[in-house]
Amino acid sequence: MDVPVPPAFVAFDSRSQQSGALIEWFYGYPKDQPARYVEGGDFMVRMIPSYDREKGTQHNFRSASILTKALTDKGFLAEDGVEYWCKVLTFDALIGNTDRHQDNWGILWKGSADRRGCVSFSPAFDNGTAMGGEIVEKNFVKFNDSAYVMHYINKGTHHMKWDSRDSARLSHADMLVRLSAIYLEKKDMMLNSLHFNMDELKYFVETLTKFKVPSPLSEARAAFILKLVGFRQKFLIDTIERQS
Repeated sequence: MDVPVPPAFVAFDSRSQQSGALIEWFYGYPKDQPARYVEGGDFMVRMIPSYDREKGTQHNFRSASILTKALTDKGFLAEDGVEYWCKVLTFDALIGNTDRHQDNWGILWKGSADRRGCVSFSPAFDNGTAMGGEIVEKNFVKFNDSAYVMHYINKGTHHMKWDSRDSARLSHADMLVRLSAIYLEKKDMMLNSLHFNMDELKYFVETLTKFKVPSPLSEARAAFILKLVGFRQKFLIDTIERQS
């Protein structure tokens, strides 16, 4: 999908006998130039005086896009900021991430703060509230019904609203529809990011079941993850393609 994400590693803590995932942080490497990371929430509270940092209910794309445009216009941003958001929000829609909150994205400043191209967005880190992780295995059987799967998928929302004044968050699909309508030049890129090879993903996910740790990814959950991603992939492609 060409979405920047930090490396993740299967890990086991021999002291606590717990297995889990270790996520590599994305700055502060020994030979890197000095960097300063600013969380998205820091910008939100500056842009919206009444912003509730704890609840994040005013977290919205419009403010993020204003920030993106300001950084672009000043020449600070080293990447296409609109493309970043389109890719990350497409990725979140595909995996069903409901918790890309204001502190799960941010801005990385490298070197001089007034130098052109000194700013980049963080990779898409902390993607744990996704892939149907809240569904216990005994309930997987319910997802044998395609209508039930689509009902579940349609309930998924981004953490972001479109505007801080909106009463509700946008569904995963509705966010992509709006993005592809407003940023028409990014529509093909969004579609291309969704046209990945499911067989390659299947191989990768099934490999995760073979790690020798006390609590490996079960084969049943691996199959469940692949089912959800497959349904979402087709649904999101169809939804974006219908957007004229």
